[in-house]
Amino acid sequence: MSHKRTREPLFVIPVRGGSKGILGKNLQNVGGISLVGRAVRTALEARDILGCGRVIVDSDSEELLAEGRRWGAETPFVRPAELAEDASKTLDVLCHLLRRLGIDKAPVSVVLLQATSPLTTVEHVVSAVETHWRSASPVVSVRRGRHPLAWSMRVASNKMTPFFENDGASRRQELPVHYDVTGAVYVAASEELLAGKSFVQAGRTEALEAIDHEPVDIDELDDLVLAEALVQRQPSREITVGAHRIGSESRCFVIVSLSGPFPNGEAASRALRVLTECGADAVQCRAGDAELLKLALGMAPETTRHVELILGLEAGDREFTRNAAGAAGLHLGSADTLNDSWLRDLGALRLPVFFAPETDDLAAIEAALRRLRRFGCRDIVLLATVSDEGTTQTPGSKAGVLPRLHNAFKVPVGLCDRSRSPAATLAGLGLGATVLMVALSLEELSLEELAGGTAQALRQSELQERIRLLREGESHCHRTAG
Repeated sequence: MSHKRTREPLFVIPVRGGSKGILGKNLQNVGGISLVGRAVRTALEARDILGCGRVIVDSDSEELLAEGRRWGAETPFVRPAELAEDASKTLDVLCHLLRRLGIDKAPVSVVLLQATSPLTTVEHVVSAVETHWRSASPVVSVRRGRHPLAWSMRVASNKMTPFFENDGASRRQELPVHYDVTGAVYVAASEELLAGKSFVQAGRTEALEAIDHEPVDIDELDDLVLAEALVQRQPSREITVGAHRIGSESRCFVIVSLSGPFPNGEAASRALRVLTECGADAVQCRAGDAELLKLALGMAPETTRHVELILGLEAGDREFTRNAAGAAGLHLGSADTLNDSWLRDLGALRLPVFFAPETDDLAAIEAALRRLRRFGCRDIVLLATVSDEGTTQTPGSKAGVLPRLHNAFKVPVGLCDRSRSPAATLAGLGLGATVLMVALSLEELSLEELAGGTAQALRQSELQERIRLLREGESHCHRTAG
């Protein structure tokens, strides 16, 4: 009988404070995020996809529990010291948790995630839970063995002896395949665990092969180095915005921001002509200005290169639903991710989102991204904002946040460049920026009465030069695909 809809998943991340191999192992970073944080966010995203469940970090360490909370997990208690010894069994830890929470009286699907497997994918976890629901059997993550067991050797007195009797086969292709438990994901019914049964039950446990990621178990420092290298190699997902592809192999998508409101259609047409002459890919405006710009786009000559329309949104602004027709994307900041009903309307549009968080805290950014995804915003570009104001750092050095965002979230990243110098733009290009957003001075469009708040906006000649330098740099980086 299937378990689906009869029990919720309980995601448990057990971590001890007393690591022997690597000091403070579970707080070590991979891709800028601690091992605990990576496990929590994987569990939370799996929970959101499955539509139910709880995520709990179980630890004897207050520091590890605090890190779990920072990334959004529950930490209902501190694990007793007697269950945090080197010889403590994971089954005992889980049974203690279930009884402490009163879950021994309400069956659940226990999903054990090891923080020391930082490359485990959300898809793999979801597949493990769904396999358990379908089969009602325990499920364990495995990987195909790299070398046949028949090649294993005993060594005594420096002499080699085959571990197994040779059946005559010698080529790897002729030998039976074996599988190793990865240690990444285990799923079982809570009542089976409370009855003392293991996740691995001969002839009954379902094996789920890890084929969508490279399982790495963090035990030594070299394992951390390997995991970090593999994370950095992972590409960001590509997304489509109108007629353009945004990704690491494509040329930078240039958005020019205009603050409006435009007094008439001629002003909007004039703005569009300037952007086309400068080589912009998109224009970003407030939702209330969209109609005039859409009209200008519709009247533009066919020989004019198409410019996409991006709506700049403010939390609670309902005009975007009326003006979203014809828009290629949405631009919003951190404060805009707190209004559930507004996000539900926004997600229903199924448009790409250019998201400019107002914090450098990766856990806070992850929480905002999770909310966006929960309400249907799946195609997201992260924008780091740089400017000349309020910092002793140069804009170029501030662009260094881009690799950190890329490694942490694996979404396209870009710059909202409000600096006067092209240093940040060029640094961002070298650091993997896939999007550049800059502001154009409305004074340049002979709209002096609308020029308030554009001190960091560029003149037409400056915008043209900024885009020229960007495209020239791309030709050296071989990023020329549209």
